[in-house]
Amino acid sequence: MMNSTAKKYAKFDTNDPLIVKDRVIEALRSPNATFLPNGSSSNSYQIITDMNRVIGTKGQTSVKVVVDKNGNIWTAYPVK
Repeated sequence: MMNSTAKKYAKFDTNDPLIVKDRVIEALRSPNATFLPNGSSSNSYQIITDMNRVIGTKGQTSVKVVVDKNGNIWTAYPVK
């Protein structure tokens, strides 16, 4: 389950797991989603989507989702 309890990492502006889940789904379905390789790994990809609104505790407006080649979500967090 993705949540926002980490102290030094980017956090969503809510701790409600259902809202976080909805935001990740919205980001993945968005026509604005950008699909990129995840570093040098050929087994994972990053999807970055500008949500056009603040979704992070530090003013972040985009979501980064890292998925494996089978589409399983590894992590998701807000980015600028």
